[in-house]
Amino acid sequence: MSEEAIAISIDSCSTHKDPFHLIVAQCNELAQRGGVSAALAFPAMLTIAWVHRHAVPVQNSLGWLLFMALVLIVRGGMAGKRFNLDSNPSELRRWCNASIVLSAIYGAGWGSMLFLLDTGQLDFLFMFKIAALAAVMGIMVNAFGIMLPVYIGFIIPLALIISLYLFTNTPYLKQDAQVSVFFGIAVYTALLLVAARNITKLGRIAFERGFEREQALTQAQDSHQREQALRESLEDKSRKIEEANQKLSAANEQLLVLARQDVLTGAYNRRHLMQELDRNLNALKRYGIEFAVVILDIDHFKRINDSYGHQAGDRVLQGLTKLMLAGLREIDIFGRWGGEEFLCILPSTSFAEAMACAERLRLCLAKTRLLGAHPEVTVSASFGVTVCTASESVDAVMKRVDDALYEAKASGRNRVTGLKKSGAADPPDR
Repeated sequence: MSEEAIAISIDSCSTHKDPFHLIVAQCNELAQRGGVSAALAFPAMLTIAWVHRHAVPVQNSLGWLLFMALVLIVRGGMAGKRFNLDSNPSELRRWCNASIVLSAIYGAGWGSMLFLLDTGQLDFLFMFKIAALAAVMGIMVNAFGIMLPVYIGFIIPLALIISLYLFTNTPYLKQDAQVSVFFGIAVYTALLLVAARNITKLGRIAFERGFEREQALTQAQDSHQREQALRESLEDKSRKIEEANQKLSAANEQLLVLARQDVLTGAYNRRHLMQELDRNLNALKRYGIEFAVVILDIDHFKRINDSYGHQAGDRVLQGLTKLMLAGLREIDIFGRWGGEEFLCILPSTSFAEAMACAERLRLCLAKTRLLGAHPEVTVSASFGVTVCTASESVDAVMKRVDDALYEAKASGRNRVTGLKKSGAADPPDR
C-alpha cells in the first residue's frame, strides 16, 4: 500500500486528519472494548427489568429487553472484526459509520427505557432509572471514548430522549424541578463529552507511542549497537517491550557466537583464532604467561574426498573436531585454521608439555575410526608444535609452527615435530 493510501483520513470516525494506521488501531480498540461492554450490559438490563416486574406491563419490559438484546448481539458481532494496514479503507469506513449508527441506536434504546418502563409517578423506580442512565452514560465513556464520534452518537440521542421525557412525561415534577434536572443532565453530558474527547486524544498519543516503539524494535534487529542504545532508553517501558528486547539480545549473542565459529565443525574459525593468538601474546608480554601453539593437518585428506565423497570428508572433519576437543583442557583454544588444518592454542604450557599433548592427540586419532560406514579407513594427522616468546610477533610464531608441520609431513606424516625459536626440530618422545 502506498504512503498516500496509508495516509488517508476517515472523517466520520475521527475529529482530526489521522493517518490510516491510527484509525486502524482505534477501530480495533473500539471493537475490543465494545465486546466487553456488550457482555456486561446484559446483567444490567436484566436487573432493570426485574426491578420493574410488578410496576409496568410485562410486554413493555420484554419488548425493551428484546430490542436491546438484538442491538447487543449486533455489537458483539461487530466486536469480532479486526483490521490491519492491509485492510480495505472503504470497508474500514463502513465499519466506522456502522459503529456510529449502532451507538446512536444503542443510546436511543437506553433512553426509551424511560417511556417503556414509566411508572407515572415520582418514586424509587424513577430515581433508579435516572441513576442507571447516568451510570450507563459514564460507563460508556470507557467503551466508546476511544473514538469520539462514536460516543457522541451514543450520548446525544440518549440525552435528547431523557430531556424529552422530562418535559413531556413527568407531570408529577414541577417546572422548576424539570428545568433543574434538564440542566443537570446537560452539564453532565457536557462533562462526559469533554472526558471522551480527552480519552480519544490520550488514546491517539498512546497508539502513536506504541507505533514508535514497534518501529524502534524493528530497527534494533538490524544493529546490535542500536538495539543496546534503544534498550537503555526504553528500560522503563512496558513488559512486552522488555521481553522483546531480551529476545533480540539472545539473537544477537547467537550471531556473535556464529561469527567466531566454523560452520561445518562448530569449532572456532580462523578469525577468532587470530584474535586469541593476539590476546595470548599480549598476556605473555605483560604478565609472562607462556603459551604453545599446535597445528595439525590431516594426512591424505584429498584421497578420502576422492574415494568416499565430500560428505565422508565432512564427517572426518567433524569427528576429528569432537575427538580433539575431548582431549584438550577447557582453557585450551581449538579451531579450524583452514581446509583440513586445525590449530590449538595451549595457555600456560611449556614446549615439552605441548609436545606430549600433540603426541597424545595423534595417537588417539590414529586409533579412532571416524567413518563408521568404512571401518577400514584410518585417519592420521601430522602435527607441528612451537612456543611463543615475548619478543616476537604472531606472524613469526605461525611461520615457525608451519615449518614444524612441514617437517612432520616431509618426514613421513603421522608424526609430531616441534620447533623452538632456534629453529631446531624436536621429535616427540615415543
